[in-house]
Amino acid sequence: MPNIMRIGTMVLSLSWTSTLAAQTTDTLRNGDVVGDWQFGCVAIAEGQTSCALTQTILMEPDAPPLAQISFERATNSDQVVASLVVPIGSEVSSGPLLATGDQGLSLPYIFCTPEGCLARALVAVESLAPFLSSDQLAVIYKRYGVEGMVRIPASSNGLKEAFQSLGLLQAE
Repeated sequence: MPNIMRIGTMVLSLSWTSTLAAQTTDTLRNGDVVGDWQFGCVAIAEGQTSCALTQTILMEPDAPPLAQISFERATNSDQVVASLVVPIGSEVSSGPLLATGDQGLSLPYIFCTPEGCLARALVAVESLAPFLSSDQLAVIYKRYGVEGMVRIPASSNGLKEAFQSLGLLQAE
């Protein structure tokens, strides 16, 4: 299993817990793909599961991931837990950004392992409107000891539809 995928599993394991019944939806099931986003769930305890909408960014199919973005349902339906996983060696004095155009959502680092660094925060779904309606996303972070920022392109294809399917956003 690629290292960043192990951190992605840890992201799911650290997410808000709820009963399986509260996590199921009418339209998305474990393993479903919506555009460039995958919906996945892991069991975290008997009768408890954690689900997230995830995009793993690769340069090529068999290469290690460059970054991972995920959104998890929070106990408050107006909020989600937004997470970014970036490679080890990231400058942790400032968190990575999920960006679109000139808008950015900065997430604080939670921890780093030899596989990568996890940043996450509880955010209001309404604050994600620019990201949900954007054509293009990016993960931006600073490498330790290197000038400038690293910008990794990501896709918003299917993100808005997935949020609608999960009942996190009203269908238009």
